[in-house]
Amino acid sequence: MKKASASICLGLGDNIIARIIFDTVKHQYSEIRISHDQNVINHYKKGDVKYLQFLQDMGNLLFTEPPYFFDHNAYSPIHTMNTIQNFSPIAKPNLQHLLCKGIPLETNEEYIVITTKIRMIPKNKFLPLSIKLWRILNILSDKYKIIIMGERELKESPQYRGDLPENSTYSIYDQIISNLSADRIVDLTIPALGIVAPNLVKIQQDGLIMKHAKAVIALGDGGNLWHAVATGNKIIAYRDDNDQSADLLLNPNFMHVKMHKIWSEFIQELEGL
Repeated sequence: MKKASASICLGLGDNIIARIIFDTVKHQYSEIRISHDQNVINHYKKGDVKYLQFLQDMGNLLFTEPPYFFDHNAYSPIHTMNTIQNFSPIAKPNLQHLLCKGIPLETNEEYIVITTKIRMIPKNKFLPLSIKLWRILNILSDKYKIIIMGERELKESPQYRGDLPENSTYSIYDQIISNLSADRIVDLTIPALGIVAPNLVKIQQDGLIMKHAKAVIALGDGGNLWHAVATGNKIIAYRDDNDQSADLLLNPNFMHVKMHKIWSEFIQELEGL
């Protein structure tokens, strides 16, 4: 059988996408070796010991089951988009056994999860649209607890400054808190991320909670969306971009993901919960 190797990008979404993509074709390979791209590490995370530990933890988690091997060798780097184009369409992820661990949420009610981070929806577009979102979430909160997870604020980092349009990445934590009743919210957010390393234990704990949610609401594109896709059983998402990685979620293999690019259809999907 064939052997393959690649150095991949660093983000949570990049790691999850790479695993999903290679899972689609892994039956063709006796060995798939994965490392993280050292040039990208040097550019964005050089000297960040905590982030390097996160990468080690993610590599060990996602790329040590056969036929995967995780190491630190310099393989041919692959951009997530190039990989997608080579292996599309991809199979529905089977990662709950890895990404869903911890203590189940103690609640006697069904719940909905909403993630706080938005990426690639211009803020000046989202704010007027969000009026309808808060209205429907207030109605839904009579039936479901609203679990919020993600960052309360985003710290500036090179990725956000140089690689993305201005005001396209932000947290909606303050808007959620301001618009929903405090007694119907369970706040599982963290103070800040962006330039602070993620934590694998927290990622797995959040994954377990998303797994048992009635639905997970994800806005925009990025790691929060792919984390939800890999762990949740029903995802209701809205995006405002042409990212080909997120376009993968429009294929029939992802029946658990309701991806919308028209806001009124997204709201209508929520109304059906």
